[in-house]
Amino acid sequence: MITRHCVLVIGLVSVVNGGIIDRLQTETDQSYTIDPFYLKSPMTDKDEFAEPLCTDWMLQVTMENSMTNDTEESEESIRRAAEAVLETRLDVVCAKGELSYATYTRTFCKVSDGEMTCYAFEPLQ
Repeated sequence: MITRHCVLVIGLVSVVNGGIIDRLQTETDQSYTIDPFYLKSPMTDKDEFAEPLCTDWMLQVTMENSMTNDTEESEESIRRAAEAVLETRLDVVCAKGELSYATYTRTFCKVSDGEMTCYAFEPLQ
C-alpha cells in the first residue's frame, strides 16, 4: 500500500470577497496563510509547491489503494474502484516514471509511488 502524508490544516476559514483565506494557529500563536495544495514530502522532508496533485482526497486514497506494480492492472483497478467507491467514471493513465498529460477537467488526481505515476480525471461533458 502506498502511503502519502499530507499537512493537516486546522483553523479558521474566512470568505473574503468571494475568495477563501485559510489561517492556521500554531503553538506560538502566529498565523500563516496556507495553500490548500501544500504538501510535505515524507521522503525528503522538503516542501513541494508543484502543481496541485489532487482535487479530491477520496480519489487520492482510492488510487493509492488500487495501484500495483503493473501499469495496465493499475489503470483498470483505479477505474473500477472509482466507479464503485466514488460513483463516477474516470479516465486513467499510468506510466513508469514521471507522466505528462493535459486535460480539461475539474476533478483529477496524480499519484506516484516512486516508480510509477497514475493520473485519473473526470472528463468534462
